[in-house]
Amino acid sequence: MTPLAPWVKVNTRALLMQTAAIPLLALASLYGLAALGVAALEKGSIETGAGPVVALVCMLGAVSLSAMAGWAYLLRLLLRLDIAETALSSGRDGYWILDRNGRFLDINQNYCRMVGYTRAEILAKNIADFEAVASAEQVRAQIKRILASGTESFETRHQHRDGDWIDLEITATRVAERYLVVFLRNVSGRKLTEARAHHLAFFDDLTALPNRRLMQDRIEQALLSSLRTGKHGALVFLDLDNFKLINDSLGHAAGDDLLVQSAQALRACVRLGDTVARQGGDELVLVLERLSQDPGLAAQQAGAIAEKCRLALAKAFLVAGTEVFVTASFGVALFCGERVAVDTLLQRADSAMYQAKSLGRNRVVFFSADVEQRMAGRARFEAELSRALSAGQLRLHLLPLVDLSGQLLGAEMLLRWQHPQRGLLKPEDFMRVAEETGLIGPIGAWVLEAACQQLVRWAGEPGRANLRLSVNISLVQFLQEGFLSELVGLLAANPFQPSRLALEFSEKMLNNDPGAVAHKMAQVADLGVCIAMDNFGAGLSPLTHLRRLPLRQVKIDRSLIQTLSDSDADLVLVSTIISLATKLGLEVVAEGVETQVSREILQNNGCSNYQGFLFSQALPAEEFEANLLHRWACA
Repeated sequence: MTPLAPWVKVNTRALLMQTAAIPLLALASLYGLAALGVAALEKGSIETGAGPVVALVCMLGAVSLSAMAGWAYLLRLLLRLDIAETALSSGRDGYWILDRNGRFLDINQNYCRMVGYTRAEILAKNIADFEAVASAEQVRAQIKRILASGTESFETRHQHRDGDWIDLEITATRVAERYLVVFLRNVSGRKLTEARAHHLAFFDDLTALPNRRLMQDRIEQALLSSLRTGKHGALVFLDLDNFKLINDSLGHAAGDDLLVQSAQALRACVRLGDTVARQGGDELVLVLERLSQDPGLAAQQAGAIAEKCRLALAKAFLVAGTEVFVTASFGVALFCGERVAVDTLLQRADSAMYQAKSLGRNRVVFFSADVEQRMAGRARFEAELSRALSAGQLRLHLLPLVDLSGQLLGAEMLLRWQHPQRGLLKPEDFMRVAEETGLIGPIGAWVLEAACQQLVRWAGEPGRANLRLSVNISLVQFLQEGFLSELVGLLAANPFQPSRLALEFSEKMLNNDPGAVAHKMAQVADLGVCIAMDNFGAGLSPLTHLRRLPLRQVKIDRSLIQTLSDSDADLVLVSTIISLATKLGLEVVAEGVETQVSREILQNNGCSNYQGFLFSQALPAEEFEANLLHRWACA
């Protein structure tokens, strides 16, 4: 047996083992119970001298356990702080800790990246140094309010180091009664998207003008303002003349550029508070407010603004490296103190605009009851023309082409409209309407197909296989995207020599973008089709067109032929055209030959191909076939 300590006296006869449970306390905290086994002589006979030793042992045990618990707590706290720091830094959001004066106590790297400053630079500043929306006094008041309320969310803007502004969404929470923990998110992207969506909802994406939706709201506001003040307002509806030709010849990008430049020109012409809006396509609208209460003076004011805009557009614009000239037709509808629907007002201005087009374009017309009546008639005329093709009302006439010896070379196919009430109409009576409404596409295709079928019939008849046929082509039709493929299809479906088909183009077609027209003419010429210049000499086109364009035939305008004499200036011009064209290897045709004198003068100057009443007027195709072919020997 191990010797016992000297202070332990044991009655071995009465030796008992006893256990004591002693609490382990440190800093008033209970860390556990110490189980102490003690040898005693009899129950309850532990020596009292062991008390201090036991107490010391237990105290040391408690302190050790306390230290171990403290280190464990500290390790857990550090771990939580590390996790929190990692979470705050790994996300996209920023955070600050601020004192009650707005000084930064702590920030994360996300906010540093948001504003472009280092951590040290930011900690040396006050929150008010970054604020774009509120003043320093307002910032202090807001901090005070949040400390009182406990939390607040709001949006603001801070300035980046490079001067840009960033939009922030902020949530601030009070901690420890005197500090703010602030979480913030950069919402600049969302704000940009929202602004973009708003812009798209109310503004035209191309021109940045108010779109139709916002325009209608502005018109409604102008009508209400007129009701309140008794002052006149005006709605101006304008359409760019020949825009489709430019758009088709130079491409949609060029057309868009022209629209943007036109919008800029119009904005520079109106007053502050007036609206320039895009209705759609090449249609633009001006909303003019605060005109005079006097109707006559109000009309003068609106007319002056519209005329200023007209002159601003009637100039050369540089589009796709090419100078193009554009004009516009304006329709003006005045209003004052009346309750009228927006659509009704737009219809009035639109009617006046179409009246301006029908009068020759590039002008300003005011709406009136007379205009309304005429435009109602125009609408009926358009509807009648749209039914003319399917109703079989379109007719084809042929005008003979003869040479000096009297041989029939061919004919020119001319379109007529047998109107149920108005009788036989020539192209000048309805072609502009056809072009403006888009009906020129199907009508022109029908004429071209009829010409090809006629040439096929002649090719199979004795003595007629060499006859030629020419067709007048509208510029609108020619510049349509599918014209060339349509022509290729007709040539493939109708077996005849392509050189026997001639397409006649007016000299005026070269006024807008002659480069694009010449390029497409060359594509047609590559198919073997003859290209003819019609009405040559009537305009101001230079004689160099005879060399630059892929022409085979030049037709001298009837206005130069019908007044021809041996001594006038027209003869000088006619003889010059004949001489130059002949030297360039082009065939020359004189149009409108009505007298033998004119024919002899032309013959003496080298022209030997003629059209005109001296030989025959244009006749229906059936009559031409039945009564004329046998009168001439065919070349």
